[in-house]
Amino acid sequence: MNESPQTKPQERKPGTGSIIAFIGLALAIALVGPCVVRRIEGPQQHDRDARVGGERHEAVTNKNAPVGSAALVHYGTSSQSAEQDLTDLSHAFDTFSLLLKGSDPLPLGANEDIGNALRGRNRTHLRFLPDDAPCFNAQGQIVDRWQTPMFFHAIDHARLDIRSAGPDKKMWTGDDIHRRYDGQFVKGAALNAPSLFEATKDYHSR
Repeated sequence: MNESPQTKPQERKPGTGSIIAFIGLALAIALVGPCVVRRIEGPQQHDRDARVGGERHEAVTNKNAPVGSAALVHYGTSSQSAEQDLTDLSHAFDTFSLLLKGSDPLPLGANEDIGNALRGRNRTHLRFLPDDAPCFNAQGQIVDRWQTPMFFHAIDHARLDIRSAGPDKKMWTGDDIHRRYDGQFVKGAALNAPSLFEATKDYHSR
């Protein structure tokens, strides 16, 4: 009796439908993944800012806190822009000048000199900001939200331009943020105009 030869099972090859489904899944992960990450990071950033804001609020409500502590409560947080940081800083300078009085409340010197004046090294020993104010780094320099020292261009004791190096942390590039003493922000080609560079070239010699 002849036995029929056993049929060898055929290997199944992936069909076109399976390949299309796999590509669709990969695309979905690529598109949705970053959104999920942002949704996770968003609350975390909000929580960090809320915690920092709470700590700053607690500090400024302390009756022994320096008089200018409340001026920079939101400085460097996501609740406001980098331009608003510079505006807050300028308003703090104005308030300090009114309190200190006289014709030369702010020194026409380096970043550190202005920082020292705000922390009490002035003729009346007025301590306007604490050492741990959000605008100071560990060296006592006045810094922007990216922790880069600010540049100050003093026209005179009453008029002071403030410049941040911006997100790239490099001074004199296109993403710098420059607030004039009159509240206007320098934009476009004027941001790095030769006249402005010449007026502030001593910055590069330090």
